[in-house]
Amino acid sequence: MKWTDLFNIALFAVLWVALIQKKSGIKEWLLNITNDQLLIGIIVPVIIYAALVITGRIVKNKYLNAD
Repeated sequence: MKWTDLFNIALFAVLWVALIQKKSGIKEWLLNITNDQLLIGIIVPVIIYAALVITGRIVKNKYLNAD
């Protein structure tokens, strides 16, 4: 994993939290989905995004750099 991957994950997390704070409709929707546990609504999408970034890096290294 490169430092740019970590930067992208951190940027996604900051933008996700900013979006939740900016738009009250998203915050209410997220609270309805997570049974009023906002922290889960923040952490789970960031973990999913990080898993996708890491998986993409592994797949890219495995299949595009194959000899």
